[in-house]
Amino acid sequence: MHERKATMCELSCALIPIPGRFGALDELYETLTWRERAIHRKILGLLELGGYWQPILAWIERGARDGIVSKQAARDLVVDSDPERLLAGVMAK
Repeated sequence: MHERKATMCELSCALIPIPGRFGALDELYETLTWRERAIHRKILGLLELGGYWQPILAWIERGARDGIVSKQAARDLVVDSDPERLLAGVMAK
């Protein structure tokens, strides 16, 4: 998994994990961690389908309020339920 994620990160201009199984969460958390540690500066987008990411977004927002997660990390995520708007938002960053 790690090598696959490293390759995806190296070859991409942005990262958009799609709702799925544990791998989607793994991709999200590792890429967020890499961004926070300045290993990469890729834009992160989430395609919000049926509230899938809402519990994680709430956790990130809570962590930012409590000072556990950087407020910048919370602001860096581009979230949208429309694929075209999501891509436009990712490309605008």
